[in-house]
Amino acid sequence: MKEFVCEVCGYIHKGIKAPDKCPDCDSGTNLFTMIDKNPEATKRKKQREKELAQLKAQSKNKAKSKGTSKFKSKSNVTSNFKAKKR
Repeated sequence: MKEFVCEVCGYIHKGIKAPDKCPDCDSGTNLFTMIDKNPEATKRKKQREKELAQLKAQSKNKAKSKGTSKFKSKSNVTSNFKAKKR
């Protein structure tokens, strides 16, 4: 079961989702914040997400560098073609 706290009055609601409005101060759902009971788990999750983003960026950079190194530059190809043509 999750817990949500009203940012306006501090009312704590237990349930699957935040209530439509606070029974104490009539604040809307957007002013409720979920209470994290295990901050270490949240910290580990953020760390994993950061590491995953770094790995994706590294693999993208590797793919870009591999893609450009496969092909000769345009000037080399043109000069080689002209040399063979003669």
